[in-house]
Amino acid sequence: MIVLLYYYIKGASYLKKTVLITKSSQGLGPKIAETLVSKGRNVIIQYNYKQEQANALVEKLGNHKAIAVQANPEKSKDVDILIKLATKHFGQIDAVITNNLITSENKILLSEDLIAIDLVTKQLMKQFIQQQGIRANSISSNLTEECLIKSTTTRQNITDIVAFLISDHAINITGKNINIKES
Repeated sequence: MIVLLYYYIKGASYLKKTVLITKSSQGLGPKIAETLVSKGRNVIIQYNYKQEQANALVEKLGNHKAIAVQANPEKSKDVDILIKLATKHFGQIDAVITNNLITSENKILLSEDLIAIDLVTKQLMKQFIQQQGIRANSISSNLTEECLIKSTTTRQNITDIVAFLISDHAINITGKNINIKES
């Protein structure tokens, strides 16, 4: 599993920040979104095909705290539309979490995943640079999807770390990879 976090340093207070979570209608994405909303964040649920799950998640989180946007993160036009719609709705995007779950120890990131990470982060970097600075960290693990499904504690630990890293409490932490092991 690899979760990359990019966010800007200065600007909106912690409670008003808006976070774009890619692939957030499935896997670890809904748990990350739930945790962030519980901490006062707004979230953008990006989905490609799972509209029903994305809409159900927005309904659960509340329409004033979350929106779902369909976009193929491998297509530049879709990424542009995603960012424009999210920015129009919430004013600005303060952080992006590229949520990429690798489901076996032998599988590596697919080229599609790398293209998606590249397109989304490149588009948002333009905004982040204008908003005065960037922090970037990652969370990785050798845990499989099966392990994450079985371990509620591990899922919660990961989402708590995500929430911490994009908070003002971690303002001086950048360029770090946090490796999560099975508990």
